[in-house]
Amino acid sequence: MPSSEVLRALKWLTRSANGVFQQPETVMRRCAGSSSRLMATLSESASESASQTDSTAAPQTTANASTTAWRPTPPALVTIYSFPSMTPLRFTEYSPDHLLLPVRKDILHRAVIYEGDKTRQGTASTKWRDDVHGSGRKLAPQKGTGNARVGDKKSPIRKGGGVAHGPHPRDFSTELPRKIYDKAWRTALSYRYSQGQLMVVDNIQIPENSSPWFWKGFFQANRWGKHYGRCTFITDQMDDDLFSTVQPWEKDARILDRSDVDVKDLLTTSRLVIEQEALDKILRDHSRDIAKPPPKATYPEGIISCPEEELPAEVSDKAEKPRKKFRQPKSQPQSFQHKSRAAIPPSLGRERRALLPLMLLRPTSLRASTPLSRLSRSTFGAPAAMPLRAKVTNPGFASKMSLSTANPPVDSDDVLFYSTYGLRLIELNRPKKLNSLNGSMCGQIVPRLLEWEKSQLANIIMVSGRGEKALCAGGDVAALALANQEGPEGVKSSQDFFGLEYQLDHLIATYSKPFVSVMDGITMGGGVGLSVHAPFRIATERTLFAMPETTIGFFPDVGGSFFLSRLDGEVGTYLGLTSERLNGVQAFYTGIATHYVDSSVLSNLTNRLAELVFKDYATLSERCDLVNKTIAEFSTGLPSTEQEPILLRYKLRQAIDRCFKYNTVEEIIGALEKEEDQKEWAQKTLETLQSRSPTSLKVALRSLRLGKNWGIKEAFQREHIIASAFMRHPDFVEGVSARLISKPARTPVWNPSRLEDVTTEDVDAFFTAPRSPELMSTESALLPTFNDIDYKEYPHAKYALPSEKDIEKFVRGNNPSGSATVEEFVKNWGRKEGIRAKVTDVLGRRTKKVGNGFEWIEGGEEE
Repeated sequence: MPSSEVLRALKWLTRSANGVFQQPETVMRRCAGSSSRLMATLSESASESASQTDSTAAPQTTANASTTAWRPTPPALVTIYSFPSMTPLRFTEYSPDHLLLPVRKDILHRAVIYEGDKTRQGTASTKWRDDVHGSGRKLAPQKGTGNARVGDKKSPIRKGGGVAHGPHPRDFSTELPRKIYDKAWRTALSYRYSQGQLMVVDNIQIPENSSPWFWKGFFQANRWGKHYGRCTFITDQMDDDLFSTVQPWEKDARILDRSDVDVKDLLTTSRLVIEQEALDKILRDHSRDIAKPPPKATYPEGIISCPEEELPAEVSDKAEKPRKKFRQPKSQPQSFQHKSRAAIPPSLGRERRALLPLMLLRPTSLRASTPLSRLSRSTFGAPAAMPLRAKVTNPGFASKMSLSTANPPVDSDDVLFYSTYGLRLIELNRPKKLNSLNGSMCGQIVPRLLEWEKSQLANIIMVSGRGEKALCAGGDVAALALANQEGPEGVKSSQDFFGLEYQLDHLIATYSKPFVSVMDGITMGGGVGLSVHAPFRIATERTLFAMPETTIGFFPDVGGSFFLSRLDGEVGTYLGLTSERLNGVQAFYTGIATHYVDSSVLSNLTNRLAELVFKDYATLSERCDLVNKTIAEFSTGLPSTEQEPILLRYKLRQAIDRCFKYNTVEEIIGALEKEEDQKEWAQKTLETLQSRSPTSLKVALRSLRLGKNWGIKEAFQREHIIASAFMRHPDFVEGVSARLISKPARTPVWNPSRLEDVTTEDVDAFFTAPRSPELMSTESALLPTFNDIDYKEYPHAKYALPSEKDIEKFVRGNNPSGSATVEEFVKNWGRKEGIRAKVTDVLGRRTKKVGNGFEWIEGGEEE
């Protein structure tokens, strides 16, 4: 009967809706009463049926305990990498039954034993009677001889005959249910995925024309060689050329095609690198134990037979049609089938319409976030990541500003990019030219930084140089000088290079993720721009820092007007005009480097930084604090002050502040000529300044004085104007040609050659933006940047040694003793190496003892 079908459907709904009906028994009684009255009295009035319905329903006095809604297991999110660069390309979801199975050692053990037994072969082999060659004729008649039966010559009792039940190649194979074996495959892959050891790539191919030592560099770069447990490459199909190149490196890796792989191969090495197509086919072939999903639930026709116009709008639009309609029994009278709907009391119709939205509910599957890897997290439902090349070339991903140069030619080998867990490493790869920076390198680094800034996988960015000699010895100024000699087009290309370089430096200075620069080796010019604006600048015993621009007829650029003018006292002016060189320890004491470590620990430090995990809600400051503590763990200590004292200290430092405090080069030279306390140093400095370009000295000094009031963004924009003017000035070409291009080097001939010949108007011209009919204002001529972030003091200055301003502020506000001041800074700076020597030197130069405390000396020297 129809009512019984309705009741069965309601019972099913109360069991499956999982919390939809708070009082299922009440609903059942209400519908049961209404349905029984429908069958008993079809002619009953609407009012009577309504009253009976109300009297039939019993209130529910006890509230049911709320139940937790069931949620399906989220799928496994796998990162697809590009081979051999191992750059993340996209995300792919796999079923939890494929890559999220729990570890079952018993199943894995049975599968490995099963495979081993299948491949085991018996070695002993004998000829049985049937295997012996010869006739089956009996040697003697069976009867009449009086002797026993002798049989044929194949008899085991005859010499040369067969062996009775002798050993044959034994079949050692055992049996294992196919479903268990399939589950073992997916369990092994799930274990690799959970440990972060499953690397899925698009296609395993080596670059064309690669050297035979490609694999050696590949294993070292990714740390997949024999020292790290080897790795296994799995391809979809056999490639003879690829396999032949990998086989000589069998100590580091093994390579198999999909048909040769078994469960044991998935567990042998420490890392599994598999093509996506091969992985998909393996999962397809080993999923027989996964039950097919049950068919969708169907609903009886009587429940959803209301016309669509009577349904609520949200139900009529989204309700699914039943896959199978319930039909009433044919034995029922035809008149009832036609009259049942018309005779339904209004109250019952309202109840059915009220229950209908609840009956049509479907359990919704909520996707929850799941760890993408052990270093980063991603939320399901987000669009898959697009390859970097597509984002760079796709206009939809274009930045709000464009690069200052029109697509410089790119050499893919002059800068390398590595990904290790959350670390992204930029390696300058021009060791023969001391990793000098060119337009191709800048053009490759900028889009990578923009991509990593948006990536959830990239946690820390690091830049270093190939080899042990240099991070970067500067820009490739020799190529720029040669281009300038070609005419206006060459000058324009040089100006565009500086624009792109300054855009890159500003991006590093305002980067939204921790940025680490390893100043291992020569760090000059363009290398300073890649390092000095980063929050973390690591110096080593091989570091050699300098700003040598005035020696080639240029000025301290790459943000030199900003960071040099903010060094203690007049140290920045001294370094910018004289190009004085500092080793790693002195760069650390000066504040140019934030940390000093031995070069032997750089590899371990890189690995440790790659393993850092940040909380999703951690701020940039909190992340940088963790990086700072991690780098400090690898500090092996500074050389003692007896072995290597602070170079720019006490008397020499006072002389620097005394002579370089003036705003004109002529006054600085006059002060050096009058210097008596450090006469030898003053004479050497005079000779240095006299060999520099007069124009460069005056422009450099002006930029350092103005840079004190510039923000970081304005500093790069103004420096671009100055650099563009120098590209049109003869001193730059002359200085580069004489110092770098000519062999042997010669003394440059500056134009003008004397300081007095360089007028104020000449210097002003370097700071004036060029005007053209296309540019309506000076603002439009300024260099665009990738973001509008600006500041006048480094927000990450706390990671270096305290500056003199920090010490002055503390002394003026507290009037403490010398030991109390030192201990206070040691405590506040986390017992950082070199803090005692720096604070002690500043107190000795800039304070005098007054009573039980110290008083700050105005001007730096006590009269």
